[in-house]
Amino acid sequence: MIGVGLILALLFLARAGSESYSELAELAEREAELEIDLEETRLRVERLRRTVELLQDDPVVLERLAREELGLVRPGDTVVVLPQTDD
Repeated sequence: MIGVGLILALLFLARAGSESYSELAELAEREAELEIDLEETRLRVERLRRTVELLQDDPVVLERLAREELGLVRPGDTVVVLPQTDD
């Protein structure tokens, strides 16, 4: 009777260990994916910081963006509006 109980206990522990190992492998894979995401995010933040620095420190870049993105013009500029085409 003790032998059967010991065998059942060992089988239970073996199964629990196997499940724990597969969960650990899944968690390690997820951790690797998150590390990649974190590095990509760090790179993106660094690019954005450089863009902000350019916008704060370089009036030429700031003016170009104001003209291209916002359509702003200086006093005295001649604005030519072209008709839109259906492409």
